[in-house]
Amino acid sequence: MNQSTVRLWLLADGVEDARAGASRKGRASSEAPKRDAQLRRKPVIFSGLQLVVDFGPRYLCEHGVQVCGLDLSSELVERARQLNPDIKFEQGNMFALNAADATWAGIVAFYSIIHIPRTDHVPVFSEMRRVLRSGGLLLLAFHVGDEVVHFDELWGQAVSLDFHLFCADAVVLALRRAGFEVEKIVERDPYPNVEAQTRRGYILASKRSEKGFSGG
Repeated sequence: MNQSTVRLWLLADGVEDARAGASRKGRASSEAPKRDAQLRRKPVIFSGLQLVVDFGPRYLCEHGVQVCGLDLSSELVERARQLNPDIKFEQGNMFALNAADATWAGIVAFYSIIHIPRTDHVPVFSEMRRVLRSGGLLLLAFHVGDEVVHFDELWGQAVSLDFHLFCADAVVLALRRAGFEVEKIVERDPYPNVEAQTRRGYILASKRSEKGFSGG
């Protein structure tokens, strides 16, 4: 597969950078070299490309991958476009992706499901599977746990927001019910002084052929 023509559908990840803004860059910069070195030692092979976990669409774009970002919020999409004018961002909904069947080589969904209750994971994953080509890959990242954390204030703004933490086994079960084959599961401790201090989970899954999928 030619690296210049591979298309990835990135859900929320690039817009997460816009959400945090420049204020986080200085705080994270001191830990970034150590973090980057750690991650580059643990690459994930993605449709013949090397995709390193915890890097967003900017990293992929700079390495020749054609990417597109998606978020539910039009304001966040606009902000992401301002910060990354050479990357395509669209407003959309993970429950109903604006893409034809079997369109995309892969999906990178970093922390995109943290506001979605686990009871809705199967329909969301089924929609992701619909737009993936046969053999296409899905890379998920999420916070590990079994609780729901509620915020009334975030970044100085009044909000009413729930963050869902998930056990890897529950996510794996939902992926399999949606027709994915789970390829790899990785968990890690949080990086100190860089990110929220929750354990992180990563799951790499592939789209089964229609012949091998029974729908349950």
